[in-house]
Amino acid sequence: MALFETAYQRDVIVPVVFVPVRGSCNLADGMGSQKPQLGDDGTGQHPTGGLPDERLVASALAGNRDAFSILIERHYDRIYNLAYGWLGDRAAAEDAAQDVVVKLATAIAKFEGRAKFTTWLHRLVLNHLHDKARAKKRRRIDPGVVFEDLQIASEDVSADRQYEAKQGMAAVNALPTKLRAAVMLVHWQGLTHDAAGEVLGCKGGTVSWRLNEAKKLLAAQLRSEAGEGSDHD
Repeated sequence: MALFETAYQRDVIVPVVFVPVRGSCNLADGMGSQKPQLGDDGTGQHPTGGLPDERLVASALAGNRDAFSILIERHYDRIYNLAYGWLGDRAAAEDAAQDVVVKLATAIAKFEGRAKFTTWLHRLVLNHLHDKARAKKRRRIDPGVVFEDLQIASEDVSADRQYEAKQGMAAVNALPTKLRAAVMLVHWQGLTHDAAGEVLGCKGGTVSWRLNEAKKLLAAQLRSEAGEGSDHD
């Protein structure tokens, strides 16, 4: 059963699955490879590229291959960034993002427009990450900074600051799933508490409570690990 309520339909398939190479605007790193261009007129612009997501979904389900490709081109970085923030590993995030794109080709038929497409997409990605969570334990990483570092993991900062950001991400990854999801949506993806609540199927106040609980757990965890480290000095 999915952690966050989203239905998949497997008997309706969008005509083509477009899997782009990760673009240069990723939050996760600054390496960014070149995205494929969708334009066919030498301008890099597609005639349907300016349509809102909901119109593109309808067009894709009607058989327009380009519409689905534009949706993926538009939101691939969003998918990858959430996967990277959840998994903390670039290669695993790439694999997860590719899997989500494939899943989206069938799941898109269940998008009913009752929430924004991006809200529905966040939910789809979180469900996939939860379903595919690896059973093996992660390698332990020393404690570091927490919430604010989720927002600077990809910025052009010193190597030490990047390392601290990764430490904070590792601490978040150890949180209970619902608390972790709230942290990732608000502090990594930049959603408001109300918008995150739409993704998670709860009220904004519940998201606020989960963030507060996460903060307390993280503080306790980091204090504990810092104390363990001092015992070995």
